[in-house]
Amino acid sequence: MAFLEVDGLSYIFPGAQPVEALRDISFDAKENEFISVIGPSGCGKSTLLRLISDLLPVSTGQVRIGGEPSRAARRKREIGFVFQEPALMPWRTAGKNVRLPLEVLGRRRGGTSTPLQLLDLVGLKDFADKRPDQLSGGMRQRVSIARALTYDPRLLLMDEPFGALDQITRDDMNSELLKVWEQKKSTVVFVTHSISEAIYLSDRVVVMTPRPGRITEIIGVPLPRPRDSEMKRESEFFEIETKVLRALDARSVHG
Repeated sequence: MAFLEVDGLSYIFPGAQPVEALRDISFDAKENEFISVIGPSGCGKSTLLRLISDLLPVSTGQVRIGGEPSRAARRKREIGFVFQEPALMPWRTAGKNVRLPLEVLGRRRGGTSTPLQLLDLVGLKDFADKRPDQLSGGMRQRVSIARALTYDPRLLLMDEPFGALDQITRDDMNSELLKVWEQKKSTVVFVTHSISEAIYLSDRVVVMTPRPGRITEIIGVPLPRPRDSEMKRESEFFEIETKVLRALDARSVHG
């Protein structure tokens, strides 16, 4: 049974000249499945995450999480969101930034891990007392991930969180993310522009067309887990890359 169900989802940005961002998006995800969404800039990937998380109202279609409307899941704090930028409070330490949701929303239905344990999970236990300006870009994004895990979300949405990092740091963050995911067992929907990143992380890759964003193909990634960087040099990895590239090249057919 699917844990996340996206059924016939469409969205039009209102205004004097309305913009159709998404059209008839349908896919699902099992519990503890890792899904990546890839497509050209402006195709509605970020909008899709905001619709799933109930940060934007759905124009048509529906989103269900654990059999309930997304609004119910959001109110129960079952959705974690990691944005492109860490958006940390510069005057608060890493530990206090992770603790922020508990202070704002209260400890009721809090997760099973303390802020310090979450920082330890992302490899930053020794940096709990450091402010964001004392941390590298990758470290700041790790703090953001730890903060998103405060309530043990069943669904973790990630909007290109590593896009601003250099390739070496990005590769390290990919490996760290898989370790966190394997421990926390969340369902993940991960937006990226990197084909290699999408394949390395995911169980399936959702390929989207230019705006209005539609799904052109959903490609399975039957690579064994746990994964390591050496896997990217194997022929099976290249074969999946080719499938994703062809799906991206075919997107104009759906225009």
